[in-house]
Amino acid sequence: MLLHVIFWTSLAALFFTYAGYPLLLCLVAPLRRTPVIRPESFEPSLSLLIPARNEAAQIEAKLRNCVQLDYPKGLLEILLINDGSDDDTVKRAQDFARQNGWFCPGDTLAGERPDNTILFRIITVTARLGKSFALGQGAAVAQGEILVFSDADSLIAMHSLRLLVHPFVNPIVGCTAGRYVPGGHGPRPTAGVGLYWRYENHLREMESRVGGLLGASGALYAVRRNLFEPLEPGLINDDFIIPMRITAKGYRSLFVPGATAQEEASRSADHEFSRRVRIMAGNCEHLWLFRGLLWDWRRWRTAVQLFCHKFLRVISPLWLIVALVCNGFLLFQGNALFLQCVYLIIFLMQLGCYALAGIGTHMKRLKGYARVLALPYYFALINLAALCGVYYFFFNRKGLVWRSPVADEKECPR
Repeated sequence: MLLHVIFWTSLAALFFTYAGYPLLLCLVAPLRRTPVIRPESFEPSLSLLIPARNEAAQIEAKLRNCVQLDYPKGLLEILLINDGSDDDTVKRAQDFARQNGWFCPGDTLAGERPDNTILFRIITVTARLGKSFALGQGAAVAQGEILVFSDADSLIAMHSLRLLVHPFVNPIVGCTAGRYVPGGHGPRPTAGVGLYWRYENHLREMESRVGGLLGASGALYAVRRNLFEPLEPGLINDDFIIPMRITAKGYRSLFVPGATAQEEASRSADHEFSRRVRIMAGNCEHLWLFRGLLWDWRRWRTAVQLFCHKFLRVISPLWLIVALVCNGFLLFQGNALFLQCVYLIIFLMQLGCYALAGIGTHMKRLKGYARVLALPYYFALINLAALCGVYYFFFNRKGLVWRSPVADEKECPR
């Protein structure tokens, strides 16, 4: 009897984690009032912080993208945070800024900043203590009322800055997050990334309406400068910790689906797996750092979201293992014929999903079946990464180093 209970409990936990919780949000979201955002013009000064390490191949494209953004240039400051680059990232950025007439205070002939001109500065972090620490160094010297964070390999849609900062017209809003859109075309080992992010973006939109956004995507998010707190060296995921600290102060964090940023998806399964391991280790870190919120029933909505979105994701590999093992034993328990058929069907479904995930490792050779294989493959990948992430969090945190997809492939060719 106990084996039956454990098996069905594991299936129920998995169903709630990936389907029940999103359905619950969809039911509750229409009942919640979102902060009122007045339709008036709102143009605060912005500091766009771009962390970069060995991004020479794409830094010009990033800065060219900044030129195309629909926001007053005189209100825009761009801070390139050089996180110990040993390539031409800084030189290419400086050359681009000068060629486009940006105001660079470090130049000997800079003079005073002309009107309607972008202010451009480079902040160099000599000790590589992680992306979170580098962002803190940049934020310490930023001048804008609003800090906007964006990765060096992300391209921001033209009107996204206006959409992203407009909710700050309401003083209760402390953080806003844009929608991450993975780039890349054609079948690749990481084809499931697009499916995953459509699911994740929908989840974030519902959470934003129910109680507030838990985290953001490093591709594009913004916070009030006076609410930003310096980040300690070694923290894993800045795009969760920064918004959550603001939420813990009683401010709202909102998802802005119209503000989009596209990043190149991982070009290899190895890189995507490493990225997911880092994210899952970050989830463990988040649960530890904000464990007090799990028991703070004055903010019970945030507590429920943290438990369902983070904790249940971390332990879902355990439920997968328990479900498979218990299911195998139950096949030999001498159950009634109907129940035996149910257990056999579920067992075969589990084996089938894992078999498809295994075949998915050869997705490049099976172009016509990429969509069929993408979902089981990526589901297996993120859950295996969750197991590894827990290990890295407790035993090997130094192995969790932030790299962009392009820079990673350049430094660690495969």
